Amino acid sequence: MPGTVSIGNAEDVAEVVSIGYGYGQDPELDQLVPQALAEQYCPNDDCVVTRDFSPLDPEADERKYYAPGVGVFLEVNRTEQAINQLVGCNVDAKCSALP
Repeated sequence: MPGTVSIGNAEDVAEVVSIGYGYGQDPELDQLVPQALAEQYCPNDDCVVTRDFSPLDPEADERKYYAPGVGVFLEVNRTEQAINQLVGCNVDAKCSALP
């Protein structure tokens, strides 16, 4: 139902922390980021990074990295020290170098 609010159940928030991310410019944003992957998708320092969290779980801290023409190529869960990376796509020539 559009406009429905479910207070106490789902209060996810996304905050844009960078609109010009490139590896090596910000040590905090580089944490857990595979350098080669970031350099492949952000060679022009033009990636967007968001911080996703929920007021219901203040300890949770996840970053999502978006590349032009591709979308999300990396999710970094800083709380659990884990990453989830894109392994296949066919929307951009950059995708050909994925593992």
